[in-house]
Amino acid sequence: MSSAIDLVDRLVSEQHIRDYEANGCVRIAGAFDADTCARLTRAIDAALQDFDTPAFKSRATGARHQNPPSLHRGDGQAQLRNFAQHVDVMRDWLHHSIAGELVARLMRSRSVRFWMDATFVKDGSSAESATPWHNDECTFPFRGEMMPSFWVALTDVTMDNAPIVTLRGSNRDPWPCRAGDVLLIHPKTIHASLPRTAQDRGRRIALTTRWLGDDVRWAPNSLSIRIPSLEASGMMRFGEPPPAELFPVIWPRSAGTARSGA
Repeated sequence: MSSAIDLVDRLVSEQHIRDYEANGCVRIAGAFDADTCARLTRAIDAALQDFDTPAFKSRATGARHQNPPSLHRGDGQAQLRNFAQHVDVMRDWLHHSIAGELVARLMRSRSVRFWMDATFVKDGSSAESATPWHNDECTFPFRGEMMPSFWVALTDVTMDNAPIVTLRGSNRDPWPCRAGDVLLIHPKTIHASLPRTAQDRGRRIALTTRWLGDDVRWAPNSLSIRIPSLEASGMMRFGEPPPAELFPVIWPRSAGTARSGA
């Protein structure tokens, strides 16, 4: 456990926190090692292959705090949504890696809860491989400053391989990343990705998880995404924090829970 604490201390400085607060996005280099990136990539590839099988469908009925898993393919890319709770390797990483602590430290939250995930696999080299400008908050049924996207590069993301750009300085400051680097993106930050070019013939894989911190409250409106399992639970109260029964605290962990730097 002490080695994981030391790792987070080495990774996150006060300047990183200030950069996130000032710019709405910050990069942490080398947060996850090559073995972790490879293990998560293999799990994602297996999920892509198994998604339509009865075995996957039988175990992927949806967590109580999110919609069921979905897969969208087209234009040389695939988007996997709400997979992490249903794939053993991803779920283990979610609950036992330093991810939750990194998120909490960077946004100065005493605790964080996991909400949902989206994985983006890009193979094509065309305009369609770009991601349009958007922010994440506008359709969220929650309100608060502490519900960022934690974007993990599982492959190198060069200038030719669909780097993330943000509105602040986006004409000069794309976010190329190496495998294992992470970006924390504020929910209000307008961001996009550039298209992949023909110069890059590899893959571009990014795992995004979304988290809920201290100030988040349930406050859906007519534009919010619908989450039927939450709405039917009878446990969500407008203007109140998400209940622990549906959104257990990922960090800080309870006493005796193992933590690794992977």
